[in-house]
Amino acid sequence: MIDRQINYTPRIVKKSNILIEHSRKLTLLSYKFFDLLISKVQNTNEDNKFSYDISVSELQKLIGSENNYQSYGKLKKIVDNLLTEIVELISPKITSFNSTTFISSACLSKKVLNVEISRSLKSLIDLNYQHSLNTKTINYGFTPIDLNITSKLKSKYSLSLYEYLLKEFKINTRFKKSKKEYSFNLNLNFLRVLNIDS
Repeated sequence: MIDRQINYTPRIVKKSNILIEHSRKLTLLSYKFFDLLISKVQNTNEDNKFSYDISVSELQKLIGSENNYQSYGKLKKIVDNLLTEIVELISPKITSFNSTTFISSACLSKKVLNVEISRSLKSLIDLNYQHSLNTKTINYGFTPIDLNITSKLKSKYSLSLYEYLLKEFKINTRFKKSKKEYSFNLNLNFLRVLNIDS
């Protein structure tokens, strides 16, 4: 039998566990768009940069539409979803809270979408960014996500489940050297934690 090497290059982003928990509130396309935005932020690696450009042609691949009018309509819904969903940066209490949205603003011009994120949110995306939040009250755990895999998933449920399991696997895994295998325990109640509308 011929041993064939498969050349596979993963597209890894490191996603904050806080954002994995909150992303389940997004639509499928908004979810994928936000993961793409994370890759843009992490690849740019500039501390004082808060706005990022994404071409419409790149977005059309994500949306799966070559018709400009359909693409713009879908893109507007994606942006509206990201502008309105709230991210709780710490567990809200009666006397304190720290909230933001997935994006702060978005402007489409000359087939380029410019997206701006808040300083608070950038601290959950850019690992090298100077954290301005209280690190004692916030869990900055990150989970590696392969965009080549998430881009092929066809439902919000499967995408949320994939990222959630990766997060739990990273947190709860115990490596058995003698058996050369990984194992982790996860209560089936995690399905309710996903809280995804059917």
